[in-house]
Amino acid sequence: MSYWVAVVAKDAASHIRSTLTSLVDQDPRPGRLIVVDDGSKDATPEILSEFERKYPAIIHVVTLPDHGYDIRRVPANIN
Repeated sequence: MSYWVAVVAKDAASHIRSTLTSLVDQDPRPGRLIVVDDGSKDATPEILSEFERKYPAIIHVVTLPDHGYDIRRVPANIN
């Protein structure tokens, strides 16, 4: 059995390490773990880079720029 996991994070340094550790320790391990960092300004990018280096065959990080909150983007994001 193979499955993929997607995680979205923003300023998640306080819990992203335990979340990713829990996911890679599962049996069976996910075939791919995609993490989308939504412009974090804390230590989240560094933690994600650490995990991406440690598990290069599994973890793929996508980093988005922080555009701030703009209610006009909400309908486009939902669609």
